[in-house]
Formats: sequence, structure tokens, C-alpha cells
Amino acid sequence: MGINTLAEFEKIIPDNFKVRYSKIPASKYGTYVTGLVVWFLIIHDHKKYFEEAYKESYGKFDSHDFRVLKEFGVDTSKFPSTISECD
Repeated sequence: MGINTLAEFEKIIPDNFKVRYSKIPASKYGTYVTGLVVWFLIIHDHKKYFEEAYKESYGKFDSHDFRVLKEFGVDTSKFPSTISECD
């Protein structure tokens, strides 16, 4: 996705992520660093993420993922039809 350094990656982390994320009910599955990375990439440019980075073998997004993405203004209705919310 054109991000080659940690400094470049750091620039796509949403402002006040920790504060805003703490307002969302916790996931029953926990939160993992790989999940955070995916959220940041999708929040930054969801169209590019699904065109260039996402593979169906990565699995599905659960309702917690969708709550996080919606909190940060991502229009999940624009996701590819293969992406659906599961619980």
C-alpha cells in the first residue's frame, strides 16, 4: 500500500485512536496487533486495502471490527461483496 517504513505507518494511525477505541465495547476475541494494523490500513484507505492487500484467506470481519471501522468513519457498505460482518 505504499508504506515502507515505520515512520510512514505511524502517520496513518488515526488521531486519538486510543481514546476513541476505548469507548467501543471490548471484543470477546481480544485485540491483536495484526488486527490493529489492518484497521489502520482500512481506515487510511479502504478501497486501496481491498484492491491491493486483502486476500479472502485472511478470514472475515466480526461485529467488533465493524464497530471500530464505523467509529473512524469508514463506510463499510462500500466494501467488496465478499466482505460481510460475522459474529
